[in-house]
Amino acid sequence: MSSSKSSTSYTWVSDLSLKGTCELFSRASQIKKKIKEGGRIKSLKGRQIALLFNEPSTRTKLSFQMAAHRLGAQCLIIDDFSTSSMIKGETFLDTLWTLHSLGPDLMVVRCGGQEPLENWVSQIDLPVINGGWGAKSHPTQALLDVFTLVEHFKSLQGLKVVFVGDIDHSRVAASSIELLQIFGADVRVCAPAGFCEKRPKSVAVIETLQEALAWCDVYFGLRVQLERHEGFAEKSKTFEQFQKNFSLDQQGLNSLGKEAVILHPGPVNWGVEFQNCVEKDSRLLVRRQVENGVYVRAALMESFLEKR
Repeated sequence: MSSSKSSTSYTWVSDLSLKGTCELFSRASQIKKKIKEGGRIKSLKGRQIALLFNEPSTRTKLSFQMAAHRLGAQCLIIDDFSTSSMIKGETFLDTLWTLHSLGPDLMVVRCGGQEPLENWVSQIDLPVINGGWGAKSHPTQALLDVFTLVEHFKSLQGLKVVFVGDIDHSRVAASSIELLQIFGADVRVCAPAGFCEKRPKSVAVIETLQEALAWCDVYFGLRVQLERHEGFAEKSKTFEQFQKNFSLDQQGLNSLGKEAVILHPGPVNWGVEFQNCVEKDSRLLVRRQVENGVYVRAALMESFLEKR
């Protein structure tokens, strides 16, 4: 559990119990149904949501923004630090405190792994949602991933999920593996040597892509995060190995079970983790993941703010 003073901050997967997560999914389903039917939701009318993103983001940032608008809230967004006081030497921590002092009702923060997010959260008195913390965690991505799978499969008990890609540098893998295991899924990884050394001890390695495809019910692709690697020569060699031996192509699609599904947190590097043929495959649920990100994040913000 997080040590936050606020009982409504969400910085780690473990900040929500299994029961709490299921209740959140039920709320997200209700929000989704109402929006699909053309209904209007104003449960957060008059509320102020502050988004502070010092790492690039498309899906996460825009889905939080869309979720806030869907609920009637207003958003304050800081994501261009070339126009902020950080260009004058202000620290990221000072920027956090500045934004906090402006008095938003809830904050969403994305930052590098070196930033003191957890210590800062423990000192404040308003809800904070982790929008991605270096390579450490991305709990709302885990929520939308698992929500998407629950929608599709109903029960995840015993579901075979394989993560293929850069496990060691993926905050998505860190959080989604944890939540999938809480829901009873059997999780394994498949990657070149050097890409999966930091996986949880409870997660086994599948050596080849062919074995992974034959085994899994869910194929979860991950981007190779070159920006988090050290040593150009080493990462270039591993990247080439990944692209040659672990990219999902037409042959791989033919080997994947007909009832299996394919996930990816985005952005997809076409021609690397997925070849272009994957985009047209009916088992690919990437667009549903993006859509569900709005409903899950809306449910999370609504559940936090109705308590305040």
